Amino acid sequence: MNIKKNILLFLFFGLYSTVSFANTNPSNPIVVEAAFFETTQPINIQQVANNFNNNYIHKINTGFINVGLVTSYIWIHYKIQLPQNSTDNFIVLDNPRLNKIQAYFFANNSIIDSVITGDFYPFQSRKLAYPNFRFLLPQTANKSVDVYFLIDHRGSTLQLPIEVFSKENLIEPDQKSLLYVGLKMGVFIIPFFFGFFLFFTTKNRTYLLYSLYIFISAIWLVSTDGYGFQYLWQSYPHLNNRIEAAFGVLYSGIFAANALQFTKRYQQQKSLLRNILKWLMYFFLFWGIVPLLPFISIEYKPSTPIFLYLFFTCNIAGAFLMLFYLLSLTKKNDTAVIFYLFAVVNTIIFSVLVVGYNIGIINLSVSSSTLISIGMMIDIVFMTLGLAYQFNQYKLDKEKMLIEYIEQEKKYQHQY
Repeated sequence: MNIKKNILLFLFFGLYSTVSFANTNPSNPIVVEAAFFETTQPINIQQVANNFNNNYIHKINTGFINVGLVTSYIWIHYKIQLPQNSTDNFIVLDNPRLNKIQAYFFANNSIIDSVITGDFYPFQSRKLAYPNFRFLLPQTANKSVDVYFLIDHRGSTLQLPIEVFSKENLIEPDQKSLLYVGLKMGVFIIPFFFGFFLFFTTKNRTYLLYSLYIFISAIWLVSTDGYGFQYLWQSYPHLNNRIEAAFGVLYSGIFAANALQFTKRYQQQKSLLRNILKWLMYFFLFWGIVPLLPFISIEYKPSTPIFLYLFFTCNIAGAFLMLFYLLSLTKKNDTAVIFYLFAVVNTIIFSVLVVGYNIGIINLSVSSSTLISIGMMIDIVFMTLGLAYQFNQYKLDKEKMLIEYIEQEKKYQHQY
């Protein structure tokens, strides 16, 4: 197995995932104005249209909205100018994690169409193609249409990229989206089997835990990206919430378990940091099982932000704990530990970014799952480098033992 080639592939996929595609074709519809506001109770659509003239409106400069933890309903207004020579135009919501969304289309201050959809509607009856929620914009005489969205995603985070496309220009973003998904899954599949290969070669549990980490990371991304309820458990959308909550916590637990297993050869040395990290790992693993229990309710409620804040705090605290523990081992001049240290530093950086992103402090033109997947893929690169170095050391040790055995056999035969 050529480890260097695989590493280069991982680096290529990781760099590719950071590319943001944009379609600037002038034949697309043009967003003339965009704004949003929040309300604790659903209100009449006509009242909403009037409320957008008040002072508490949040103007949107781009097609991306990040309001962080959502405790209310979100109303979004888009004023769109349609191309003169185009018949089919779409407004696309690039976020599958929407409990319920109602779209109202206005022309000349009168409602002309409406539609309701969302995650918790049966997939077969949506009439909206994945990976985006798409709405066909009605044709109007003056080529201008107002779109109002009522989004119910209370108790969780909302990051919502919105774009408009003509039918002709919609194919390119779809192809790029599918290509990105394929590359991202490839980044997880290759190291997953790489870990299994090393495990069956060495019988070392470190590599098995590494593959388990890859598996849990992939399942978590499947749930956050929406592929779970789109393809795997279409009839049970609430199961997606359980898996997302459970595997997000299990990811942190398995990451800590990998750090402990990765440095197992130093466990004889008394370390308070290692003991605390071990108990934090047990805490995460226990906590990760709770959302999967059928008698535990995880519906969106006022306690959901508390769950998220607690997870964010424990996750970052655990990452810093791993950082300090690994720093204490750097004096061993162990290259494998250095690579894992880089992975932990990367985890801290992206954890801080994701926390700020989810509470609305940081606003980036990518989805939350994209940000998480980039961080995970960089982690995989550093962990793979560390494991590859360990594997090479294992082969060298084996060869050394074999040479010593042969030399001893020669001495024995020479004596007799």
